[in-house]
Amino acid sequence: HITEAIGRTFSYGVRQKSTRSMEAFKKGQEEALMSILDEIDEIQQSYAAKGMREWNFTFGLMNTLLIFYIFGAHPGQFWIVYVLQSSYWLTFKFLEMWRAKPLCEIFYYFDFCWVMNFLMLLFLVLNEFPTLRGFFSPDLRRELFLT
Repeated sequence: HITEAIGRTFSYGVRQKSTRSMEAFKKGQEEALMSILDEIDEIQQSYAAKGMREWNFTFGLMNTLLIFYIFGAHPGQFWIVYVLQSSYWLTFKFLEMWRAKPLCEIFYYFDFCWVMNFLMLLFLVLNEFPTLRGFFSPDLRRELFLT
């Protein structure tokens, strides 16, 4: 009988200790979770201040899907979408880079990807307008598109 009483007392003590440690663990976990959520809120506010809002993200995603659709379903008209959107977005980005503080960021346009975007826009404009149709020879156009 004594061993049973000691066993019950021991198991009760362990159970009591584990309950207290679980409460402490839950409290510590709750504090950590609240700290993480506060940090996420701060990051979200900083992105919102920079212009990354839910609407902007949704618009960008829908625009990407539209481009994919036009490229797949109507590849012959893709250049129209590319010219229109590039004209708008490159101008918008140019003005933002020009006005950047503390330093003007306009020289980033010498990066390879920007140069290629400008050259592609120029090529499409020169190639597709009827008055400039003969600007590029068919062989040169073929080489440029197959490159």
